[in-house]
Amino acid sequence: MNYKEAERLAGIWLESNRHIIIARNYRIGRSEVDVISLTGECLYLTEIKYRTSAEELVEDLVDQRQINRIIRAGSPLLQRYKATELKMILLHYSGNSKEPKVFHVNID
Repeated sequence: MNYKEAERLAGIWLESNRHIIIARNYRIGRSEVDVISLTGECLYLTEIKYRTSAEELVEDLVDQRQINRIIRAGSPLLQRYKATELKMILLHYSGNSKEPKVFHVNID
């Protein structure tokens, strides 16, 4: 497996969990959001990580500065897509596993 395969699997995982993907690799300024999706009135910002080893802690995969950049990039889209809530999830793939570890990132 590689990162491109992890991105493909993440799209499948999101769609199987009733997400409608509205953007991939969305860039604004220096920030990028791997996948932006909607479920109902909730806008999801999804960060995808692939590692050959199995890090278990979200802090080992994404730091607060990166989380803040992702949120700043996605926040203006709330109004565009008439969403009332913003959430961030991290999908972590490791080794050859086809199933992600799912981390719900607190953005409050």
